[in-house]
Amino acid sequence: MIPLTHHDILTLVAAFARQGRRVDLAASDRSARKIVFQTLTHTEVGAAQLTLVESLYLENPRPEQYRVVRELRHANGTTAYLQVDGSSPEAAYERILATPPESQFTVVAEWPVAHSYTVDLTRSSMAWLTAAEAHIGAVQLRLATQAGGRVPAELTLHGADDYQLPEDVLAVLGWAWRPLVWRRGCWNSLLHVTRREPQCSQDLQTRFDQTVAHLATTLAAAPSEFHPRFKRARWRAALQRALPLLACVAVLASLPVLQVLLFNRGFEMPPWVLGLPPLLLVSALLAGTHHIPEIIFPPLPRPLKSDAWPQ
Repeated sequence: MIPLTHHDILTLVAAFARQGRRVDLAASDRSARKIVFQTLTHTEVGAAQLTLVESLYLENPRPEQYRVVRELRHANGTTAYLQVDGSSPEAAYERILATPPESQFTVVAEWPVAHSYTVDLTRSSMAWLTAAEAHIGAVQLRLATQAGGRVPAELTLHGADDYQLPEDVLAVLGWAWRPLVWRRGCWNSLLHVTRREPQCSQDLQTRFDQTVAHLATTLAAAPSEFHPRFKRARWRAALQRALPLLACVAVLASLPVLQVLLFNRGFEMPPWVLGLPPLLLVSALLAGTHHIPEIIFPPLPRPLKSDAWPQ
């Protein structure tokens, strides 16, 4: 990779300079062909009057390949990114300017929620949601997904090590949310959405905001209030979690049923019938999913005894 020359920098930042942006030479990395601009502060952003610090940088790893990234950071650490890839720095920066900061932040239950997007101008001008995050007190909720929603989005809860959260704390929200599991030092879950854009990004943003509101309300109340409030939803979530096991039982029971229906009526069972249960079992488990389902008997919903979450 050829380092940027002073002339290269002047040429690349011309469109930015016309908008009043100044280069931060000390923070820029010529060897990595990365130009960093001086930060800006946005005040009174959106209806919540947020204050956001904007960082902006331009990358030019190859000829005719440019990436402009805007970072918007709230005082509590919540950060939103907008990444625009294009064949010219001017077009990428214009797309950044066309996206106001308030479009990437919402306020849910008094907590700022950041939404990060990716735009590839070489394909379309559509912005795809790729990440989201919110800080709910000491707990950090993050979402990560692939552009286009080809696989379920990942939800992670950081800073909740001492919280004895029930596995169905998110699953009570609906069929799209999966139970929590403790993995890699944090709580993890999956969120299923519509697979086609732009509906995928819209659904992800809406459901992430729902998750923030739900967690904020749940953590603000005593753990003992969770079961009475979501009793029916917890039993529904338990049934949903048991569906793979029920599918296994139903498929395995199909073979003797077929034998009774055919053999008792004088029909000879063809050999290929013996292969139907395994095929049906695999089809039932993997239909419409992008992960291996758990074949378990889920724990039955029980009241939580604690009167307070850790502070």
